[in-house]
Amino acid sequence: MGTETRRRRAGGILAPDQGSLERAAAWVFFLYPDLFVRWGQERGDPYFRTDPLLLGEVLSPNRQRDDKGDKRLAYQSLPSLHDHVLVTQDALRVEVLVRTEAGWETRLSELLDATLALSSIALALPLSEVYA
Repeated sequence: MGTETRRRRAGGILAPDQGSLERAAAWVFFLYPDLFVRWGQERGDPYFRTDPLLLGEVLSPNRQRDDKGDKRLAYQSLPSLHDHVLVTQDALRVEVLVRTEAGWETRLSELLDATLALSSIALALPLSEVYA
């Protein structure tokens, strides 16, 4: 399913995407990140999760604006999320957004010998392996 956003009518008015206003309460958004890591027992619907520790997105040029905009804000509103990883597809660039006590901190890596550190899952991965 990739990183597409799926919409389902949840009441209110149904309006086309362009040319008219949508009432926010009329839509339920389903977001599908490229990587979703959670810790805990299975419960409920296997296709609907709201408790990730780590989310990852591979940024393509035509979807980058969405992934770094509204989706990013939606993901960061999840209380369980600790690490949000954005991997640029067409350049050597990885952003890790880490939840801290002060808010969200961005860690940027643009060197092949750098290490992608994900404290939420105790993983250190060389970028040379991410871009292999």
